Amino acid sequence: AHPRRRRRPIQLTFVFGSHCPWSHAVGPTIESLLDSHDRLSVEVVHGSLFAGAHVQPVAQIKWLPSTIGSVAALTGAHFGAAYAQLAERGTFVADSEQAAVGFVALRSIAPDLAVPLATAMHRAFFHDGRSLADSRTYAAIAAAHDISIARVNERLVDRTIRRIARYEARRALALGVTTYSALQLHARDGAVPIATRLRSVEQLAEALREHEHLASVRLVPND
Repeated sequence: AHPRRRRRPIQLTFVFGSHCPWSHAVGPTIESLLDSHDRLSVEVVHGSLFAGAHVQPVAQIKWLPSTIGSVAALTGAHFGAAYAQLAERGTFVADSEQAAVGFVALRSIAPDLAVPLATAMHRAFFHDGRSLADSRTYAAIAAAHDISIARVNERLVDRTIRRIARYEARRALALGVTTYSALQLHARDGAVPIATRLRSVEQLAEALREHEHLASVRLVPND
């Protein structure tokens, strides 16, 4: 008898911004999709929403409050009072480069938890009003996910981690991602964008099924 062939996974790339309200809303949907479809394999890339010339005090980002209001109304995503207090500080700056270093540091230790770690960063910022440039934020996330705090602190100052974080920002642009969040399917002929905004798990799964022929695989729920 011939051994059963292992079914190939469906490869996805999820590009997010940890300071992005839309990414905050979509993260739990991606987590639920992974939980319900075990053939999915997702690479998570941190983008650069607030980097370079776009780094400025959150209180001065004019579009952010209205976007948060829209995201909350349309998706039910929660934004805590602690975040509102943080955002009102005239000196608080959201720096995607620092946040990317934090994410890469966490992911380098627990790569299988990449999506939950991204969701935890959103929660730390948008729920708890924690700075994503503060090592104590990553210590709290690490503790909640049974990750060594000492190892995370080492990675936060590791030059290789910083180089990877800078590379990922460039890669997000190379993938054609200019708005967050973005989910892409790895197809035979390249990456295929899959819309994620305003989608439930069921809608997102259906969007993937519409493109599955490009990857020669089938998306089926867990048994």
